[in-house]
Amino acid sequence: MLNRNCLYLLILVFSLNFTTNVQALPEDSLGNPDTSELNTIIVDDFGNVSTDFSSSAGVVEFLATDYEVNESDGNITVTINRVNGSNGVAEVIYSTHNGTAKGLDYIAKQNILRWIDGETEDKTITIGIYNDVLVEGTESFSIKLSTPTSYTQLGTNTEATISIIDNDVETTVQFTSESYLVTENDGVAIIKVTREGGRAGEVAVKYKIIDGGTATVDEDYVDAEGMFIWNSGNNAHQEIVISIKDDHLIEGNETIQLKLFDVEGKAILGVFGETTLTIIEDDTGECQSTEVIDCIWDNDGYLLEDVEITEYGQIIGGQLSGTIVNEGIIENVSLLADSHIIGGQTVGIIRGNIQGNPDNPTILDNVEIASDVILNHVIIGKNAIVNSGVILGDNVLFETNSTIPYMANLNSVLGHINATYLPAVNLNRDVLLNSSRNGIVDAINSLLNTIDLNPGFVLTQNLENGALEFDTQGQYYKILPTNVQQVWGQQTINNHSLEAMGIVVETSGELIVVTHTGRKINLIPMVHDFEALKDNLAIFNLHHNILRNINGNLKVLNADDYYTIRPNLFSQPVAADTALGIRTINSTWVDNLVEVFSVFEINDQELHQQFLYSSAAHSEILEAQAAGVQLYLDGRAKLFIGEGVDTKVYRGVFDYAIITDTDAEEMQLQILEIEDINNDTLTDYRIIYPNGDQQIFYQCLHCIE
Repeated sequence: MLNRNCLYLLILVFSLNFTTNVQALPEDSLGNPDTSELNTIIVDDFGNVSTDFSSSAGVVEFLATDYEVNESDGNITVTINRVNGSNGVAEVIYSTHNGTAKGLDYIAKQNILRWIDGETEDKTITIGIYNDVLVEGTESFSIKLSTPTSYTQLGTNTEATISIIDNDVETTVQFTSESYLVTENDGVAIIKVTREGGRAGEVAVKYKIIDGGTATVDEDYVDAEGMFIWNSGNNAHQEIVISIKDDHLIEGNETIQLKLFDVEGKAILGVFGETTLTIIEDDTGECQSTEVIDCIWDNDGYLLEDVEITEYGQIIGGQLSGTIVNEGIIENVSLLADSHIIGGQTVGIIRGNIQGNPDNPTILDNVEIASDVILNHVIIGKNAIVNSGVILGDNVLFETNSTIPYMANLNSVLGHINATYLPAVNLNRDVLLNSSRNGIVDAINSLLNTIDLNPGFVLTQNLENGALEFDTQGQYYKILPTNVQQVWGQQTINNHSLEAMGIVVETSGELIVVTHTGRKINLIPMVHDFEALKDNLAIFNLHHNILRNINGNLKVLNADDYYTIRPNLFSQPVAADTALGIRTINSTWVDNLVEVFSVFEINDQELHQQFLYSSAAHSEILEAQAAGVQLYLDGRAKLFIGEGVDTKVYRGVFDYAIITDTDAEEMQLQILEIEDINNDTLTDYRIIYPNGDQQIFYQCLHCIE
């Protein structure tokens, strides 16, 4: 093989055959040509040697050397440019290198960037970022350029540092709403406190009733004070139970003020650090139905039309129609067609179960809709106040995006497409009164237009099975939307950064999409031809008992035990002579194991294969009880057990088979080191779940960094 000095000599000999005007290059102490003073050597078509820098292949370098990315953004894109020349082909190798950020934090990459002759456009590298649940602080890794080919030179910026901003440093503790209602004769009021954001680490907060309310302790309620503690991994709601006294005195509505304080652990107090509980008077006295309601009116069995409710008034039950001006309280009513509820000078309150007309929904405007209200067949006006915790039922629409409550679940509003696989949320509509023709599907397609996919790429939702389907670069995708939530709202504006708009593929294979309107859609992998899989499993007598979990995994029962299967995100064509059925290949990561795939017919003319990987039997338990979990679509996992200096890290691949123990007593999650099961010289692990299920976890040293 020629070394670089020999190559220079050949260039010189070649050039001297064509011209005698070339100045000889000086030699170093070993007699080799000394090129230290030259930027590059160029030989033109006539054999002339030139050191003209402007005629070279150019200089390649990063546009910037420092980048920041939020852990939840999903990826980071860096730019490399070619300047000061474009003659010939320019190539350079880029590679990522660990810093404080390791393989669990980003997807390592190494590849070649190539510019053809005359090309000067910038090149970009996109690196995937993992959104884990570990409290890590800001971490960084680097991308380096090396090994320029031909006459390409590296510039000054040969290394870029990527800083990943951790989104798990602090969680938020707060009331679920800034106001609650309770009727005096209910006996108790339930006030909910929530932990949002990261789940790692123990968090605690104290609560108490403070001065400022109009209700009197021991006469109207029993004092309440205490502390809530969330263990690591737990983010369930906690409840304050306040006893309410029914005093049978006509004294109007009264209020209680509550406060959260002294937050402990990696957490902050949210925007709803204080809340107001209103005790609704139930002692009616003499009340009559007139055009103006200024008392508590039991409307059950009656119809009221075109009435005004004062701030002292309350209508309970029955039917309403026409224009209702509400400065008081409306509770548990049915709203007839063409009815319209608006607030007066004082914003009225809507509570209880509100049932509008399916054919002509009622408009609710300039009113406050309390937490835990159940709404059906209504339109929320642009001036309404909708508290968190409102339950959105059938046919609820919003005039503006800003009134959709923060973290509201939109599944019931959008409806479901019921299929044999799993129910899918209907994305062909949206919750806005005036939305695009194809609803949320159009919003997702607008995001996909920013991604480098096949020209004319369009995603559609199959109305028979609910799957979002698309075909790109030889891979056919069918993914199932299982949840839609509103993640932009008043709380995110006041207290949280907005979840980044875009599309993120989690290591587990789940897709997370956040649209430009703040809809967060969870999409899971699904078996592309479930009936074909059942037929293929019939050979093994396993086709009668296949359960589908909400996370997309399949549970295939086998007598007292079972197998877990996680389908790949896509299937792809295979040769026409490929045998149908269940097939296996050697595992990518662990010796003496196999990975399973299913071969089936698509469109009655083409054969496809889809990999069916192993998975955790109970991923929800791992996520709740382990200090940190990184699950991968292909059956790999990285588990952190314990805390602080006692934390142990387990890397491995799950087995397909799970052994059940119905007699086991409930226990904590256990991971035990056992003998080498697959004969690869590495000891393996046995995971014992709290319900007694046991699963082998094959150790692998290099499948995950």
